[in-house]
Amino acid sequence: VANKPEGISNPQNDEQPPYLHRSEWDRLTARMAIEVLFLTGLRVGELVKVKHSDIDQNLRQVRVLGKGSRERHVSFPDAITPKRLHAYRTLAQSRFAIAGQEALFFNGLGRPSNEQYIRRIIRARLPDGAAGSFAHSPGPTLGSLTVPGQPALSEPDGRHRAESAVGCRL
Repeated sequence: VANKPEGISNPQNDEQPPYLHRSEWDRLTARMAIEVLFLTGLRVGELVKVKHSDIDQNLRQVRVLGKGSRERHVSFPDAITPKRLHAYRTLAQSRFAIAGQEALFFNGLGRPSNEQYIRRIIRARLPDGAAGSFAHSPGPTLGSLTVPGQPALSEPDGRHRAESAVGCRL
């Protein structure tokens, strides 16, 4: 951090999580939302209803309430995403003091994320031309997005490229 006052230690060297500006928080939230949408095929409306307690780290599954309040379980194809969600939650707790909040994602003010917020922060990070596909597709998921001139969201061997496709990192 530039022009840091004396006596303030480097967060990477301490046990304290780093402070993120609101735009950085939005980018992190978008990155995590994109990862979950892409890997699970959830709709944005389903994603904002997921609670932290709906994620089973051991089974790598998330419990989802879909249309008509039908419950289903969706698996994460990797063990890393549930761990990243847990780290996101830990960072949110330290940033916003959100004890007792069950939401999975939080906006830059520490309130539970809503569908409009998630769509806005994802749109801001999509390559040009992809936002229209995202806004008008029924049950939008990033797995269905293809943008001319942009890399595919997955390689032929199944490795996911969500990070490079949207241009942000965790």
